[in-house]
Amino acid sequence: MDSNEKLNQLKEEVYNQIADNMNSYGFPSTIGLVMGIIYYEREPMTLEQLSERTGMSKTRMSQAVRQLIQLNLARKVYGQGSRKDLYTVEQDYYSTFINLFTQNWRQTVQRNEQIKRRMRRELEELLAEDNLTDAEREDAEDLYQETEVSLEFSDWLSRMVDFFESGEIFKYVPKNVKK
Repeated sequence: MDSNEKLNQLKEEVYNQIADNMNSYGFPSTIGLVMGIIYYEREPMTLEQLSERTGMSKTRMSQAVRQLIQLNLARKVYGQGSRKDLYTVEQDYYSTFINLFTQNWRQTVQRNEQIKRRMRRELEELLAEDNLTDAEREDAEDLYQETEVSLEFSDWLSRMVDFFESGEIFKYVPKNVKK
């Protein structure tokens, strides 16, 4: 195996590692593969180029790039002399990590808060009824208290997301610590 083949093999391993990492984070491995390819090519790429590199359809590449854009991990860029859309990816590992995790956490917080607020309203209506047995009232009050605790947790998680997104985390866990 010549050095160029060895280098290409090692790049493929890195692409697959990024794809596996994305899968571990709860995202399709395809977007990790696309991200790795663009990242290590060090230049913007078209959907056609990505399709050729991965062996996947242009439609799948379009979906993967769209997901990366929604996660703030990729963006469309202008390429002088090119009429095709070019895409580049976030080059900062720390920003990538924060974007991935805070995206999931923020969605979880929003979804849970909506459910818990609806439950709280319904429980308040139920508790206002006169025909509840003592056992039903106790169960409803317990559930109401649990809903309040859950909303407090959602508030904490939301503040933690803000802590990460603001970069404040790096005051406490610095990016570069030399040993």
